[in-house]
Amino acid sequence: MLKSLEAIESYRQGLSDALENNVWLRYIAEAEEQLVNLERVDSLRELRNHNPVLLYVERSLILLDRMSASYWIKELVEEVLVWSETAKGGTMRQRKQW
Repeated sequence: MLKSLEAIESYRQGLSDALENNVWLRYIAEAEEQLVNLERVDSLRELRNHNPVLLYVERSLILLDRMSASYWIKELVEEVLVWSETAKGGTMRQRKQW
């Protein structure tokens, strides 16, 4: 399993280490304003109950994990995915600092 999927799973289980050890996950989880591509949302209920950016990242990582690519390719794509989606998260103050 990809390390970022393990981090998301730990976060969903309420383990505080998940946010402390994964800055990208903390930024997504703390987002004040969710930027959402509605084409990627299955239902409006999904928007109410969950962080759509985190759901998108998780679904994408699950697909990546299932692919038959080399470890190095998966690791590179995993890193790009989590950080590119992180740019949609964070607080207003954090985004101004970036």
